[in-house]
Amino acid sequence: MQWRNSERRFGLVALSLHWLIAALFLVMLAIGVTMTRLPLTDPWTFPLYQ
Repeated sequence: MQWRNSERRFGLVALSLHWLIAALFLVMLAIGVTMTRLPLTDPWTFPLYQ
């Protein structure tokens, strides 16, 4: 695998950044779903949203 992009294929840097962003997007999605399911009555939940 080459570090730089070529005419036929993306390089290692571009592919690594692509999959890192995809993984972080999935983590943010999971955190968002979890946060919406938390009850607002817990004393530690309200500061979490602020």
